[in-house]
Amino acid sequence: MLSLNLALMFYLLGNVVDVITTNRVLDAGGRELTPFIAKVMDVFGNKWGAVKLALALAAGLALHDHGYELILWLLGCVFWAAAIHNHRAGK
Repeated sequence: MLSLNLALMFYLLGNVVDVITTNRVLDAGGRELTPFIAKVMDVFGNKWGAVKLALALAAGLALHDHGYELILWLLGCVFWAAAIHNHRAGK
């Protein structure tokens, strides 16, 4: 159970860092590359990050409740990779 909880935390923290680094890229004149998130930004404006994190939380809890530990770890890696990419692009 500990590793499942750690996987959820890794996934959620990756999403938080992705939102932070995406905002830095946007502030530097960049744009969102994921079409769904770009649409969320269009619809919700400055509140897009809260919407993304709410969706990530709901998805993460559903995966956790069903015991999908590997999926949480893999998705966490995806969001951490995106955050690293954003960090490099936002410099």
